Amino acid sequence: MHPQFLYSKSSIPNFRLTTVFGHVIVASSVFLLICLLAFDPLRVTVIYAPAAYSERQAFLSNLIGHPSSGFDLAPHRHILLGDFNYSYALHLSASPARQAPSSWLQYLEQYFVDGVTPAGSFSEATFHRGLSRSCIDYIFVTPELINSKHSSSTTYIQPAWSDHCLVTLRMRLPTPASDTIEQPPITGKGIWRAHPRLAASPEFCAKLKGTISDSIASLPSHWSAQDKWDTIKSVTISVAKKFSRRQTSHLKSVEKLLHHKRASLTNSVSRFADNAANLRPQLSVIESQLASIQQYHAETLALRSGIRWREMGEISAGYLKCTIAQRQSRQKISKLIHPTTDEICTSPTELQAAARAFYSDLYSPDPINDGAVQNILSSVPSPLRLSAGDQDFLTSPIEWDDLMEQVRRCPNKSSPGLDGIPYEILRLLFTHPDCKLIILQVYNDGLTQGIFPLSWSRNCASLLPKKGDLSDLKNWRPISLINTDAKVFTRILNSRIILCADTLITPFQSGFVQGRFIADNGLLMKLVMEHARLSNSSAIGLLIDQEKAYDRIHPDYLRQVLQRFAFPDSIINSISSLFFSTELQLNINGFLSDPIPQSRGLRQGDPLSPVLFNLAFEPLLRSILNDQNFKGFQLPRSPLSASSPEASAPVKLMAYADDVVCFLEDPEDLTILHNHLSTYSRASNAKVNFHKTEAFSLSGSSGIYQLLWRSHLHSHNIYSWHDRCSSSCIVYLGFPLYTSVSQRNQFLDKIIQSIVSACGIHSHRSLSVRGRVTILNSLILSRLWHVLRVLSVPQSFLKRIQSAVSSFVNFRQFPKIGFTSLCTSRLLGGLSVLDSAIQQGVLQLRWLLPLLALSLQPQSSTFWTESDIGYSFVLPRLVDFFLYHCLPNHGSTSPDHDYRIQLLFAHLRPKALRHIDSSFRLLFFAMDMLPRPFEDVVIASRTAMCLPLSDVSLPSNNTSLSNTTAILPASTAYIIDATHGRTRSRLSTEIFSFPRLSRRFLKLVQLGQVLLKPFFLRTFTRQTSAGSDGIDASPFLEAMSLIICPDVPKVTSKLYRQLCLSTKKLTTTHPSLPVKSWKQFWSFEISHKSRNVWFRLLHKKLPCLSILHSFIPIKFVTSICYICCTAVDDLSHFMFLCPQKLLVWQTLWSEYFDLNFSKQTLQDALLLLRLPSTKKSVTISSASIFGATILAIWRSHWSSVFDDCPFRSSLVIQAARKLVRLCLQEELLLTGISPLPLPHFSE
Repeated sequence: MHPQFLYSKSSIPNFRLTTVFGHVIVASSVFLLICLLAFDPLRVTVIYAPAAYSERQAFLSNLIGHPSSGFDLAPHRHILLGDFNYSYALHLSASPARQAPSSWLQYLEQYFVDGVTPAGSFSEATFHRGLSRSCIDYIFVTPELINSKHSSSTTYIQPAWSDHCLVTLRMRLPTPASDTIEQPPITGKGIWRAHPRLAASPEFCAKLKGTISDSIASLPSHWSAQDKWDTIKSVTISVAKKFSRRQTSHLKSVEKLLHHKRASLTNSVSRFADNAANLRPQLSVIESQLASIQQYHAETLALRSGIRWREMGEISAGYLKCTIAQRQSRQKISKLIHPTTDEICTSPTELQAAARAFYSDLYSPDPINDGAVQNILSSVPSPLRLSAGDQDFLTSPIEWDDLMEQVRRCPNKSSPGLDGIPYEILRLLFTHPDCKLIILQVYNDGLTQGIFPLSWSRNCASLLPKKGDLSDLKNWRPISLINTDAKVFTRILNSRIILCADTLITPFQSGFVQGRFIADNGLLMKLVMEHARLSNSSAIGLLIDQEKAYDRIHPDYLRQVLQRFAFPDSIINSISSLFFSTELQLNINGFLSDPIPQSRGLRQGDPLSPVLFNLAFEPLLRSILNDQNFKGFQLPRSPLSASSPEASAPVKLMAYADDVVCFLEDPEDLTILHNHLSTYSRASNAKVNFHKTEAFSLSGSSGIYQLLWRSHLHSHNIYSWHDRCSSSCIVYLGFPLYTSVSQRNQFLDKIIQSIVSACGIHSHRSLSVRGRVTILNSLILSRLWHVLRVLSVPQSFLKRIQSAVSSFVNFRQFPKIGFTSLCTSRLLGGLSVLDSAIQQGVLQLRWLLPLLALSLQPQSSTFWTESDIGYSFVLPRLVDFFLYHCLPNHGSTSPDHDYRIQLLFAHLRPKALRHIDSSFRLLFFAMDMLPRPFEDVVIASRTAMCLPLSDVSLPSNNTSLSNTTAILPASTAYIIDATHGRTRSRLSTEIFSFPRLSRRFLKLVQLGQVLLKPFFLRTFTRQTSAGSDGIDASPFLEAMSLIICPDVPKVTSKLYRQLCLSTKKLTTTHPSLPVKSWKQFWSFEISHKSRNVWFRLLHKKLPCLSILHSFIPIKFVTSICYICCTAVDDLSHFMFLCPQKLLVWQTLWSEYFDLNFSKQTLQDALLLLRLPSTKKSVTISSASIFGATILAIWRSHWSSVFDDCPFRSSLVIQAARKLVRLCLQEELLLTGISPLPLPHFSE
């Protein structure tokens, strides 16, 4: 335990401890803070005593014996620190000139000692004002704590920041005696890592290049390429370490020396009062030098952070996330239960021993059953093998261009392995001309012979927490930190295998396979549960829980699986050597354990592990899928899917990596599943946690549990059960599997709470409006986007989301910008906020576009396999389910049936599929969101006949169609003329269905009270042969851009949003600048606050008095400007027409611009973005000058409102000039020129 105590003026000290409890007592404008910390009895008290003598006397006198002050009569393990406002050393209790009550001074002398200044030494001055210096800041401790002192210091802080010094006391507190107090773990140094920025240093690059060249020239010729490569890496590590140690800043060394000199001088001044007059000038010089160094560091850092914030704080979601996240690279392990002794381990040695025992056992393979291996491999179909071409591709030599491509694609922020070499420095080695042949041989030897450098066999693993009790090592996930050069090899091998393995892996495995999508699992699950609900099915689902699925893969089992798939022996040997001939060191709180042989398991963190796991897991999935006795869940079949065994086969399971859900028709399926899992476990060392496996009713029925499933589930140790009576729902891959409205609402409430909480965290940051939208769309709403792909939500939920989003973007802004304007594209004057309703429609395009793009009919033999739906395991079943409900009596077929018509027109959709929980609800919603520009559409007569009357007509304002009439097909009132092939009205004798309603509709059309739509009227004049044209939805879909056709752009996410927003009206205050102007505005290099104000000005949303008066006349009784008191304070007056503000603009305009000033040119610049050119002597942009001026006026205006500071043009001009200079300094710093002079020290 190494807690650190820091104290500075008017601040609470920083305790690097655990939990803090406390309260504050306010008296005489000062505070007393008592903190009771979670240590074996320890009390810390911070005081800030009054400066006035009488107030200080009263305050300190009341502390002793006060019941709530925290000062015991005999204090023990007590730390007392703060600004005492008197010099303790000069005014002890025996002194006649006491500056504190004698009772207080006696209390301190009797029970406390100075923790900073040793007994008999002079206290260093902690307070300086002018020539006055004194020690009034102290840290006292009770005597039993002084032995825990590690070090102390008094650090000078320049007067511009504080007139107090920084007083520091570091202590090493012993481990508490009580076992009930959990201590923070002791941390070690961890793994050495070379700083990635070394690669950007020309000096380092030159040094490394020369050293490597010399080293390679001296290498023995008989050495292997692997040994040479390891030597090159060792040389690189040595150069990086030496160079880093030499990179200490000169200014920091000078600063340290000056602090030492100052301490010596202040000590001399205190000891030798007669010589103080001679020493003080030297002290002043040293303090001024320290102040200049501190100011230089602070201003440079401020400039750099300001530049980065301006550049990244609007467009980079990752940067914004990092700035808010706490710097916790990984969670520390405070205690572990030893896996063999069951003892609690807390010390570093004990923690390492426990972890090593657990992972030694985990990575030691158990014997596998050869019969079980052969049994489970027999389920893999014989044709499921790599082709000769795939084998040649896998074993083809690694070319230099392929190698460099992988190196370029490696992420810069990836953690290095034990060698500490990041990708940035690795690229330097790969581009060194002398290394090329060695590197190529190393990588090709690994590919063809399975021979690797020794450094590749040594890895490190960090433990990341999972759910559950973290003292149990089973609830930690080991993530391997692999050397970057080894990762490049596995990335190359992975890129090859993944291209060949796609055909080997079942479509029901969607994890880490190119082109497959996690939400397909969610959609198929929704489809299954929908039919189970409609059919009152007694089937259930099982979420299988595997223990350490990746870490238990047996090497011999993996080898036989790869052989079964016909992988080349050289590739199998390479993989086996790379994964199962390695040693692993565990990083436990920064301490590395002794090496552990990793003889089984796929290391998590390796690019190759996911595809290898999928291949190893494939035989189990195939054995279940190919078992004819395992029934699974049967979706309804339409007559049109008879030619497709894949579309009509039952759904037995779905997998995303090791997350598997199985569907069971009856308890017999459970027994069969258990047998398959048992065989897989004996073959591969896998272990299924049946006690963690969750069962749930697909239909939501609660009665089936007792009647059918309970005893059978319990016999297999499965006790978790969910149905509609459960308080919460199961979450599968992030999607809620709810069976009741209350379960759905509970899940949605949690999402709302997380969004509101995240908005609250980010609301108080200095974000621009664009930065707020970036963090909103990419971070705050990211989980919502995942859920909305599958989950149907009520409109009330979307309105709550809209309210939270609008409040976040408009935080502390009045008047607020309308939500529709916020959602408009940035290039059209909005902010591109993602409307959750529209975005849910966008997320359906992944499924909707393939469903609508089909030109083939379901009767076609190639419809189910070769069309756009054939690549997916969910789309064929989705189409078949829809056809089942569309076709009359689920039996008859129509030779020209185009199911897309029923997707497109609401009244044609099956009633059973209109439910909010239907799998088609979101697809219908996505189509209904789009505008329908059908004015120029030309359709066939037969297509027109199947459309509802409501979709081919436009009733007048005074006429409306009844609900029954609206859903009648047009064929009830119209007919295709057999002679001319054109549409015409039915004669009275030709009306057979709904005669009264049909005749009334024709009468309304005849009277002009109902108008027929143009696309329908065209069928009255289009001459075709009767019956020659079929039903075709394509003309409508082309008009909506939902299918590809000439001269019509393909609908994309961006186009979809634009089309949906085009139906919404913008407010009259929405700016109508051209796209070019908005591109210019967003490219302005101005501060975030300037952009915020300017953006609100363009939207006419600034809080000028005319707007405030119109909204809140009771509080703002007049709209007259209170600065000039002569005119109405409208938007123009607020920003530039007020005489004092106009003077600011005129003065700065004449300084920076050549163009003659006028009110019109200023208005055009501010509102139309027609910025004037700057003078030749001005080196910053016009936008920067305008942004600085806008911000200076804005700040001064509100300072006059809230701080009663009069608005003075001269002060605003000075503030604007200062902001302009800051912009200039940032531009200079970006070019590599320091805008600040280095501190100068005279000899």
